[in-house]
Amino acid sequence: MEYLRYEEVLALTELTESIKFDRRRRIRDIRDEREFLREERLPPPRRHQHALPQPPWDEERVVEREVIYDGGRRYR
Repeated sequence: MEYLRYEEVLALTELTESIKFDRRRRIRDIRDEREFLREERLPPPRRHQHALPQPPWDEERVVEREVIYDGGRRYR
């Protein structure tokens, strides 16, 4: 039974790292291509002509509620 020498293990490790790097780069390239094609295919969003602009005070809404709990006890 023969074992690998240090230099052989080092070469295999470097080759593995190179393959991983190339693979990640290719995945990133494919993702970028898909994003580019998606942007190219989709028309820009249209705004309806009858849509009214939102007033500035409508950005924040506050809802207030008053809750009264009577424990069901009646005091005499």
